[in-house]
This record gives sequence, structure tokens and C-alpha cells, in this order.
Amino acid sequence: GRSVLFRVSMGVVSQLKVSR
Repeated sequence: GRSVLFRVSMGVVSQLKVSR
């Protein structure tokens, strides 16, 4: 399937957590 959105979402969440 297309797990691109899922992967991108995980990356964004990770960045947000790090930013905090």
C-alpha cells in the first residue's frame, strides 16, 4: 500500500517532540 503519509506523519511528530 501507500505508507508514505504514515512515515511522514511519524517524522513530523518526531520533529515536534524534539522541538519541545
